[in-house]
Amino acid sequence: MRTLTTVILRLLHNNHAPSLRGTLQTLDEPEPRAFKDERELLALLRQLTAQPPPTSKQPPPGQD
Repeated sequence: MRTLTTVILRLLHNNHAPSLRGTLQTLDEPEPRAFKDERELLALLRQLTAQPPPTSKQPPPGQD
C-alpha cells in the first residue's frame, strides 16, 4: 500500500560548519524532531516510513 506523508523540513545553515542540521516534523506531530547530520535525518525518515499511517477523521470525498 502506498502512503503519502507530508513533512516540514527545516534546514539550518552555518557557514562555519558545513554540516546538515535541522528539524523534521509531520503535520500531525506537535513537536519537531531535531537531527544533527545526514545519518540522523535518514534515521528519522526511516522511522516515519515504518510507522503505520494515521487514521483519517474525515470520510473520503463523496462519502459524507
